[in-house]
Amino acid sequence: MQILLRLGLRTRGFQAQAQDNSDEKGGEIVNNALSELRKELLECLRLAPTITVRTGSTLQESLAELLRECKSESRFEAAGRAQKVIEQLEQQGVATSVKSGEAFLQATAEEISRRARRRVQLIKERQDLQKIVEFVQVHSAALSRKHVSYTEYFAAIREIRITNKNVYTTERMQKGEKKSKRRPDEMTVRKEEAARLRAIQERIKTVMEQHSTFRKIIEENQALDKYVKAHPNLTKTQMRDLFDKRPDFVKCFDASPEELMRIGRAPALRLMLEQSKDLKAALDQKEDVRKILESKPDLTRIELNELVHTNAALKDLYDSRPELKELLQQRARLFEEERKALEDQKADAFIAGPCVKVSALYLKKEGVLVTIALPESMVRHMRFEFSSVRPGTTNVLAQHQGRSVVAFELRLEDLLNMQAAGQFVLEQGKLKLNVDKTLLFLNEKMRF
Repeated sequence: MQILLRLGLRTRGFQAQAQDNSDEKGGEIVNNALSELRKELLECLRLAPTITVRTGSTLQESLAELLRECKSESRFEAAGRAQKVIEQLEQQGVATSVKSGEAFLQATAEEISRRARRRVQLIKERQDLQKIVEFVQVHSAALSRKHVSYTEYFAAIREIRITNKNVYTTERMQKGEKKSKRRPDEMTVRKEEAARLRAIQERIKTVMEQHSTFRKIIEENQALDKYVKAHPNLTKTQMRDLFDKRPDFVKCFDASPEELMRIGRAPALRLMLEQSKDLKAALDQKEDVRKILESKPDLTRIELNELVHTNAALKDLYDSRPELKELLQQRARLFEEERKALEDQKADAFIAGPCVKVSALYLKKEGVLVTIALPESMVRHMRFEFSSVRPGTTNVLAQHQGRSVVAFELRLEDLLNMQAAGQFVLEQGKLKLNVDKTLLFLNEKMRF
């Protein structure tokens, strides 16, 4: 009877120098010489992975036969390893008989099994440690977001609007808590997965990861960088709305206006036309064409084609300059997408803040107006309009019979500084306002 062994072994774990090890019960110490012999035998079998062990023959005889096969097949490295194993077997006197050879092979198999179990245990421990590290990182990121949110709320009231309710709502949304539902069908799963991928692509964080220039522009602007960090789930639509309210943020992209297209916002046409020197030179020679293009920057593709055919010089330049055609077509597509997105939104999404109209007599009665240097007959018919499109700033317009009389701006930070400094009256031309009463009025009437 013949037994054919085929072993495919990796040398990792057996390349290290043999040292004293303890078994699982911490009992007997393994002999260094036997460990070295087992290592050499495994290396030999790795290079020549086929060995025939016949019934009644010793391990040493089987290795001698393996040595002859390796020499006949010109596998000299494997032959050298086999020769070395045979010599060590003779020195140790391990495989002189059938029983001793089987015992040695059994011990070798047990050693391999023990090391495999140990390696599996180490892998499991490493996975547990990785889970702990991931938990700590997620927890640290959550604390960092909270810290940035609260710091921004207390330090920059005029720039951003974050309330305690919004902070906790954002954290709850980030955790992705969902109520238990019955198992959806395959079509629903595909739709949900597609919606999830679209939501990920819509986030500014994803855009920053994919486009280094866009990320660099945001990181260079301190205020914009703080806003993005405080709103980790900020979407392209929300960022476009932010740019509409903060034109100073848009100016950061003047050097690379094409980066604004990453969020679906069409940059100023003049900046795009001046990006290409050849195109700029061609338009400088045709001022009437430049005037036509810059006077109508937002057009659909149908309207663009109609405009091109109304002017011969424009059509000639449009057909001869592929970069101009591509630029205008791209802007037209962005404009169409923006109009389509606006159709699905409600009016509440575009309401910036409250607008309150009161009479001058009401303000005098409430103590907001201390004095007003205007005729009494005029004051009786005056009305004040308080409006705000940005937290921390209120615009005031005084009207008499449909005509403007006085217009000024109240800044919450200035009023709070005056109150802290003990100043009780704010002068605005012909008007004098009580600081404390004004703050009370704004707090009651001008809440977002």
